[in-house]
Amino acid sequence: EFCRVLLDNLETKIDKQPQLKGSIQSLFRGKMRSFIRCTNVNFESKRDEYFYDLSLDVKGCRNLKESFYKYVESEKLNGKNQYDTGDPKFGKQDAVMGNEFIQFPPVLHLHLRRFEFNGNGMSKINSRFEFPLEINLGKFMAKDGEDRERQIYQLFGVLVHSGTVDGGHYYAFLRPTEKLKWYEFNDSSVSLSSIKDAVENNYGGSSNEHNTNDRFHPAFKNPRFAMLQRHQHQAQPQIHQRWFSAYMLIYIRRHEIPFLYKKV
Repeated sequence: EFCRVLLDNLETKIDKQPQLKGSIQSLFRGKMRSFIRCTNVNFESKRDEYFYDLSLDVKGCRNLKESFYKYVESEKLNGKNQYDTGDPKFGKQDAVMGNEFIQFPPVLHLHLRRFEFNGNGMSKINSRFEFPLEINLGKFMAKDGEDRERQIYQLFGVLVHSGTVDGGHYYAFLRPTEKLKWYEFNDSSVSLSSIKDAVENNYGGSSNEHNTNDRFHPAFKNPRFAMLQRHQHQAQPQIHQRWFSAYMLIYIRRHEIPFLYKKV
C-alpha cells in the first residue's frame, strides 16, 4: 500500500513539471488485458488496464514461474455457465475467460501474497516459494504483446517480512549497481550481503529445507524481533519454521539496465 501511495504522489507532483511529465509511467507502468473469447464464434469482450505492480499467489505455487502461469490461466465458460454475449446473433456461447499481459514496465514490482484471510482471521503463508535471478516473461504476454522477444528480467530487489500477522519487521536486499553485488538495508544499517542471504534464504519454508540456521539470518540483527523469533523456534523446535520470507520483488528488464544505471 505504501508503494502505491508513494508512486501516486510522485506521479502527481512530477507530472506538473513539463520536462519530467510521464517519468513514473515510463518506468513502472505496465498494461494487461482481461478477456472473454468465444470458442465457436468470432466474438470477444476485452478490457485493457494499467498496473504499477502485480500481486502474485504464493499458496499452491512452488516458484515465480508457476505463479505467473496461474495468473494468466484461463477459465472455461460452458454448460450452465455459458457466456451471454448480449448479441442476438450469438446469444450464449462456450468461451474462455482470462488475463494476458500487453506490456511490462522497465521496472517491475511484484507483491507476493504471503498473507491471506481464512475463517479464523488473517494468517501468514510461510511455504517455500522460489524466485530466480533472471526470468523470461515474454511467454506470459498476449500474441499482440509489445516486444515479446525482449522481456528478460533480472532481480534487483528483495523486500523481506520477518514475523507473523501480529507483528514483524521489514528490511531489504538491493543491487544498487549493474554488478551482481547485493547489500542489506536494515533500518539505519547497510552492509554487503551474499546472494544466498539476499535470495535463497528468503524463499520461505522451514530451515530443514535449506540446511541453514535461522539464528544467523540478518533478521536477528534487529533486537526487537530476535527475542520473538527465538521464542517461536523454542516453542516448536521440531518444525524449525522460518518466520522471514520475501514479500516483494523488484525486477528490471535486462536490455534497459545499462540505461537505468548509466553513470552521470
